[in-house]
Amino acid sequence: MADQAWLHAIRYAEMQVWGHLIGDGDRVLEVGGGTGYQAHALSKRGVSVVSVDVAGSFYRNDRVHRIVEYDGRTLPFPDGVFDKVVTSHCLEHVVSLSRLQDEMARVLHDGGFAVHVLPTPQWLLLTWLQHYPLIAHRAVGELARIVRRPSDADGRDAALPAGLPEEEMSRLLRRLPRSGPWTRPENLPEEGVSRLLRQLRSGIFPRRHGERGNVFTELLYFRPAWWRSHFQQHGWTISAEFPIPIASGLFRTTLGLSARRALSSIIGPSSYVFHVSPPTSAKGSKIG
Repeated sequence: MADQAWLHAIRYAEMQVWGHLIGDGDRVLEVGGGTGYQAHALSKRGVSVVSVDVAGSFYRNDRVHRIVEYDGRTLPFPDGVFDKVVTSHCLEHVVSLSRLQDEMARVLHDGGFAVHVLPTPQWLLLTWLQHYPLIAHRAVGELARIVRRPSDADGRDAALPAGLPEEEMSRLLRRLPRSGPWTRPENLPEEGVSRLLRQLRSGIFPRRHGERGNVFTELLYFRPAWWRSHFQQHGWTISAEFPIPIASGLFRTTLGLSARRALSSIIGPSSYVFHVSPPTSAKGSKIG
């Protein structure tokens, strides 16, 4: 819940920067709605919002607003029914990006626009910065769960779990006094050990966040210049673009908005906004 509250606070602060692009009477489609917080905030302004996301969304169990699930490729709406399409920290996760661009153009009516909020290389570097402390924190917690011994009803520590076969107990007791390399005792939870080893292996390098490049080269795909070129290559016209001066990385930290704005002024913004209109040919193909 704390993580969700942090995320909502950041998204609310970002919306104060780009929210003027949405009119109170607009019919808005949000793609990649996540928890639905932004759709909820817009709807409180009187905006008519429909939010969609894939069924496998990481935030599926934390939704605060109605989300329409779709297949990630075809938007389940007729042509030309929305004034605005909004995405926030979404497009970098889309595999069939060209397909989705066509779909967003299809559902916008003549004169419609799309607003895309995208993470920057600075955001990615901030997530890398906290990667190893976070992995260490998780590993320590997992290790503590593994080695914690159960207590009986009187509060006394039980050296071995109840019901352990007598022969296995004898083997364990004979092994304990011996010196030498540590070996995993039979009563250590296999699931816990496997999970700990997976966490340690995954901690060697940060994982790729988006769908393009690898863990190192995806920095190139997070640049506003790459997105600018992408939109233009697909026929979209950029009417406005601007940074959001907030350092929204550093997940699970107590940094307030003032500190995040100050940090952004030093290292650069964590998010960037594009306000774009669809290709003319796509507009001409819409119905009504």
